[in-house]
Amino acid sequence: MTLNPLRWFENRPIRVKLLFGFGVILLLMLIQNMFNYLIYTTTEQARQTLLAAQDEATMAYEISAQFQNARGVMADASIAFILEGLDTAVAYYNGSQTHGQVALEMIDNLASGESELGDTGDAEKRAALAALRANVIDYDSTIGLLRDAAAARGDSESRLGGDVVAPLREINEVFDAEAALTWVERYTNSVSQSAVLEIPKAFTNLQNDIEASDLSDDEKARLKDLLNQSRTAFSVLLQNDFGLFEKLDKMNTLSQSLIDQINDYVADRKAEQAEALEKQEDAQARRERYLPVMVGITLLVSILLAIELSRRITSPVRSLTETASQIANGNYDLRVENTTGDEVGRLGASFNVMVEAIAQREAELLKQTHELRIATAKAREAARVRREFLANVSHELRTPLNAILGFSDGLLMEMYGALNEKQLHKTRRLRENGIRLLALVDDILDLTRIESRRIELRPAPFSPGHLVDRMKQQMKSLADEKSLTLDTHLDPNLPDSLIGDEQRIEQVVVNLLSNAFKFTDQGSVSLAARAQPEQNTWLIEVKDTGIGIPPHAKDIIFEEFRQVDGSSTRARKGSGLGLAITRNLVRLMNGHIGVESDLGRGSTFTVTLPLITSINESEMTVGTSPELDSAGAVDGG
Repeated sequence: MTLNPLRWFENRPIRVKLLFGFGVILLLMLIQNMFNYLIYTTTEQARQTLLAAQDEATMAYEISAQFQNARGVMADASIAFILEGLDTAVAYYNGSQTHGQVALEMIDNLASGESELGDTGDAEKRAALAALRANVIDYDSTIGLLRDAAAARGDSESRLGGDVVAPLREINEVFDAEAALTWVERYTNSVSQSAVLEIPKAFTNLQNDIEASDLSDDEKARLKDLLNQSRTAFSVLLQNDFGLFEKLDKMNTLSQSLIDQINDYVADRKAEQAEALEKQEDAQARRERYLPVMVGITLLVSILLAIELSRRITSPVRSLTETASQIANGNYDLRVENTTGDEVGRLGASFNVMVEAIAQREAELLKQTHELRIATAKAREAARVRREFLANVSHELRTPLNAILGFSDGLLMEMYGALNEKQLHKTRRLRENGIRLLALVDDILDLTRIESRRIELRPAPFSPGHLVDRMKQQMKSLADEKSLTLDTHLDPNLPDSLIGDEQRIEQVVVNLLSNAFKFTDQGSVSLAARAQPEQNTWLIEVKDTGIGIPPHAKDIIFEEFRQVDGSSTRARKGSGLGLAITRNLVRLMNGHIGVESDLGRGSTFTVTLPLITSINESEMTVGTSPELDSAGAVDGG
């Protein structure tokens, strides 16, 4: 049997093939290094100097980055201080202090020994690092004091803030202290500047009210003592806040000083790096003048050897890749042909085993997919049964509720005999709660009709002006009850007649106005209808000056049974279905609803509907219900 060198070489491991190629290249490089030896020392020294300068410059940049991050964290802390309170800001102070600690460790490492600083570690540089280290320690200490002051402050439920609020809440249990309590809670939770001016007035008004009340002298003395406790705690809280702001000012000044000092240090290191780079480039230029021929020979041989080695190594890899591509297209009957005994050949054998496993796995996945489709169908059926159950239960509840309301009306009209004052009060409470429960049942019925797509729109001509006037008359009693102003505005560019389901549009407006009055204690509520002819739409806008909506709650208020305050003790009752029904009705009419709100400044709800002026146009625009997802929400919009 004759020995075939090429076949023998192909069966060698890839590591042996690469070692052979690199061995030839290394031999040429050793010859080249004989000519390079005379200038090696100079080049190496220049390189080491450049590396040291680069390391030091990199460390300086990292120190600068840490303090930039620290300032960024402090900026975030200021925003958190305003929006979320000091407890959240404390976490940011800890983060800023962490950046300062990291920067301090970097400064200590930079100044720790000759190995890092090298020849550039002169006395001037060490002095600069020492001064920078002292300022960083001062910065870290200031952050710690700021964090401690912030942590000590607390909010309306804890620490110094809680000390101010607690006595007022105790007063409020027996005497109306809501005005003072509102201002104090606003200041303890958000550090409101306006509250600082209003709180002393509120304290004085509350004390005057207590003195003018019909309470006993002992009770008045107890309440005034609690009021004095709150005043004293508020003074302590103000002193803590003044100290906190002083530390903030010192921290900002010290932070800017540190940034300037670090930037100066970075500029010096950049200059050293440029000088070292220039020396290294000079040494490299001298080296290249002596080695052009040797480098050319080494490069040529390396290229030729690399081409041959790559062909020997990549040919079986290419074949494996092509086979894998066909298998990826679904041809699981194809297998890799092994032509070599190296790692690629063994990889091909393993690949064949893997293909067989994939084919088996695909069969299992097809089976699981079929089972998943069955499970999905069952889930949809369960959702359908739930909707039907809610609709049936709601219908069954309406009959006894209407009976309860009828009997309560008869009792109030004294059809069954006269009632005493206590009986009248309980009967009125019975009727009010029955009406609320009936409204909840109606909401559930509307929601289930929308989910099951049993609501049909009835487009017809209607007057937007009459709609606005009717809403103003309907809501006037509610506005008078809360001493609020109800304003309306009708865009003169809006057509006198539009096509749409007036009943559903009125339901949307009533829901939005009811919400506006519910969450507005003072100020006004406005209703406006405007045209947008360029978009072929018209707008219904409901604006109030109420409590507003927190930013995190804007995405959830339109969900079913979701409210900003979901607790059982919330001041404003409701089921959480009104806005969900409103959104679904708007989407059912191919419209869109959006909200803009500032916490404490009110909210603006805007409904955008298609501008339709003819019956034919309405049939193309509003005719079918949008599809519903599994949760019952309307898709689209």
